[in-house]
Amino acid sequence: VVGYIHEWDPRSIESNKLGGKFIFWGAEGKNTPKDVRDHRMLVHADTILPVPLAGVSVDGSRLVHAADVYYPDITPPKIDKSKACELKYNAAKDNWDLKIDEKVVQSYENNDLRISIVFRARCHKDEAEAKRFQEQMYDNSMAMKMEDIL
Repeated sequence: VVGYIHEWDPRSIESNKLGGKFIFWGAEGKNTPKDVRDHRMLVHADTILPVPLAGVSVDGSRLVHAADVYYPDITPPKIDKSKACELKYNAAKDNWDLKIDEKVVQSYENNDLRISIVFRARCHKDEAEAKRFQEQMYDNSMAMKMEDIL
């Protein structure tokens, strides 16, 4: 699910430069690239504009999808995963502060934000199938080794 909480109109030429479009390939058999690794597939993509207060929900296991870079001309602050990072609403200023180790490094308006939520669920026909799935999930004998991936 991708949610758009901004107020700007994505249909204007100026707003279109902000990016943030939802991009997808292969909906209902259309625009399916022969090889998803092929950089030319971008030509065959469909897009949905980031309409304010709207959302997009897809089955990511069946639809190749991505997001256009949001604010492509702005370099975001570096976020170090070893530090305490949080995005916190500042009611006094009516904005959002990005804090790294309690220090505000950047502030954002609502229009600057885009929200993505990833939800994955599995349905099973019965309890036995669910149990088999859980057992396989934690079976490391089938796991790929990092050197095989790289």
